Amino acid sequence: MVEALNDEDYIIGADMNDHHTSWGYNDTSPRGRAIENLLNAKQMILLNPIDAAPTFFHTNGTVRRPDLSIVSNNEIATRASWKVLEEESLSDHQYIKLEIHLERKTMTFIRFKSKYGGHSKFHRNLRQYAHQALEDLRNCNNKEDLDKAINSIHLKLVEICKRSHRLKKGINKPPTWWTQDLIIMKKRVGAFRRRAQRAPTELRQAACIIYSRERAQYRRHLVETRRRSWRKLCMEASNPFGKQYKAIFCAGRPPSDLFQQSTPEGTELSFAQSILETLYPHTTQAPFIGSTASSQPNDSPFSSRELRKVIRELNKTKAPGYDGLDNIRLQQIHSGSPELLLEMFNKCLSLGLFPASFKTGVINLFYKEGKDQNGPKSYRPISLLPSMGKLLEKLMSQSLTYFLKKTRHNFQSLFRNLLKDRNVIIPTKEVVAQQPQTRGCPQGSCNGAALWNIVAEEALAQQYPANTAIQVFADDFLIISAAESERKLGTAVSEALKIFKTWSARHGLEISKEKTQFLLLSNLRRGPSIYWGSQRVKRTKTLKYLGAHLDNKLNWAHHLVQQGAKALQQHRQLVKLAGCTWGISPKLRTQLYRAVTNRTVAHGVSAWGRYITYRMITKLSQIQRPFLLNITGAYRTSPTAALQTIRGIMPLDIKLDEEAQFVQLTRLKKNLTTEGEEYNYETYEEKATGWSRHPAEFIDEERVVNLEENLGAVGEINIFTDGSKTEQGVGSAFCVFGEQQELIAQWQGRLSTKNSIFQSELIALQNTVKYAQNHQNKVKI
Repeated sequence: MVEALNDEDYIIGADMNDHHTSWGYNDTSPRGRAIENLLNAKQMILLNPIDAAPTFFHTNGTVRRPDLSIVSNNEIATRASWKVLEEESLSDHQYIKLEIHLERKTMTFIRFKSKYGGHSKFHRNLRQYAHQALEDLRNCNNKEDLDKAINSIHLKLVEICKRSHRLKKGINKPPTWWTQDLIIMKKRVGAFRRRAQRAPTELRQAACIIYSRERAQYRRHLVETRRRSWRKLCMEASNPFGKQYKAIFCAGRPPSDLFQQSTPEGTELSFAQSILETLYPHTTQAPFIGSTASSQPNDSPFSSRELRKVIRELNKTKAPGYDGLDNIRLQQIHSGSPELLLEMFNKCLSLGLFPASFKTGVINLFYKEGKDQNGPKSYRPISLLPSMGKLLEKLMSQSLTYFLKKTRHNFQSLFRNLLKDRNVIIPTKEVVAQQPQTRGCPQGSCNGAALWNIVAEEALAQQYPANTAIQVFADDFLIISAAESERKLGTAVSEALKIFKTWSARHGLEISKEKTQFLLLSNLRRGPSIYWGSQRVKRTKTLKYLGAHLDNKLNWAHHLVQQGAKALQQHRQLVKLAGCTWGISPKLRTQLYRAVTNRTVAHGVSAWGRYITYRMITKLSQIQRPFLLNITGAYRTSPTAALQTIRGIMPLDIKLDEEAQFVQLTRLKKNLTTEGEEYNYETYEEKATGWSRHPAEFIDEERVVNLEENLGAVGEINIFTDGSKTEQGVGSAFCVFGEQQELIAQWQGRLSTKNSIFQSELIALQNTVKYAQNHQNKVKI
């Protein structure tokens, strides 16, 4: 280990279990002499003083000093302080406190305590500055002036926040179960330990027995207090997805401290820089097509209602960027000066500028389980972008989805500017590592998914060989091909991969060759030879795509085994929340089962759930049974059917078959025949998606809807609606009366017996609105 460290500084703490007079023993053993020779040969420094307190004390009175602390050179040794603590550790070994007094800088970004007041003071300071900021924005006539003005406003807003809010500080709070009684018992055990260590030889054995008894009692009380506190917390749970659920099911890993896993070579800055260069490689940006002035009309400016709607829907728990301005601050900025953000964003839209101060993202890296910790690609980058830039992206994204196939010049210019001069940074303990981002969309960008879909759509539009199709979800592509012979199949797939490789090379995209595999659904033993460039694509018996495990026999046995393993892990987590006689209530357990485990097993059910075999039913019953026992608290010998009846939980195979039928009818648009009844998908209304009107005009400023009930007032046209459900059927109707209460028109309709009263009321209202739209009179409904 020492040889591998080369010239790096290091600290070694180890239980050597050897004797030598250099670290306090009265004799020297052969192992201790070997350790001393190693220290001298490698010029290492031992921090243990000769007269240091013992680091090991057994309850039988044995005192030793086996724990050694070693540093690589004298420079560290002169800055180090070494001390044995008297604090009780519930172990035979004592705590050792080692401090290295080094000058160390930590690059961090500010975070404001937005949830804890200061809003009134922020509003006062903002209103004093808002008028000047609006004047600066209105006086900008080109991109350079606007970029400088927005950067100045950005810095001023951060300064106002600093004057109005306190900064967040890392505070280590003691656990809730750590009580005053435990503190007293811990001090008491420490006192008995010191008394046993200092007792004369003839009294030491009795003192050690007393210490051992007190320590066992303290340890038992500590475990019981911690367990009792957790059970009480679970019993008080009222929300199945509250803090109890998050503590067990969502115990995610925090952002990785890369510099504890860094390779011995280089500095923290060079390691961070290598990660940025690997994850965000530099590529020459191709010139934008159609960058000259367009004759198309500009898009409508952002409206106040559009901006207010987006700001109201902002998630208050999202982490801010390097500036510390979170979504709560944006809401307060808009509340204190509604014109400021609207003027800023409309000016950006008109001049086609995405401000440079909005383009820098702070990279947080999350370690991928099972990967090499020293590999740059072993981390998943999450980019924390400034919240004001993400707000502008949300406004752009709404209009982008509406005008995706239309050319609007000012939006083209704004998106071109967004993709220029972007930067990503990683704060290190030296300086900030920075890398220009010349391709891709950072995870955390609001427009990333929409812009990627535009690029991926080109791959879908390519002309592939016959009987060959391609589909994509995010950045996962799947090519499906069929042929009459092995040779034709290999030719078709190779041609499709060649077309796909040309598309990926044109856009500078790198394909993971290690993850590229193919699955053959055939009785052929050998199968075709498929190549990606010069590298052969691996053949596999099971292929995982979007969480579904496909096998070469298409019997979904491997998929159910994998989903069963996930369900078993979830049951183990559930047991931590719900025991036989304690924990969350059966009602909350049922909700967790239905919302978590049921959804996990049902993944991809539209593909495999329509033809469930007896073996699949048996496996699904095995998956469901542990949860039924935990929810009901019944004996392990209780029949599964009885447990399902007690809690009203549908058998898993029947539930999954029901969902598969629903997806087939509503999503796949296929007719369904079940239990002798036929269902036509055309009789069901599709869910509305996207924008039917421009986002800036989704609420007409001049249209007023009065929701106040005033039955005495009579309009030019008065419409009355009704919906009802009886044994004879379900119906809805409306009738229209004029100013003189004369009947002008009427409508009635009959619905299916499966429809509800609420649906019949909606049908009546829908037809009423359609009728009212054809009349320009004042209508009262």
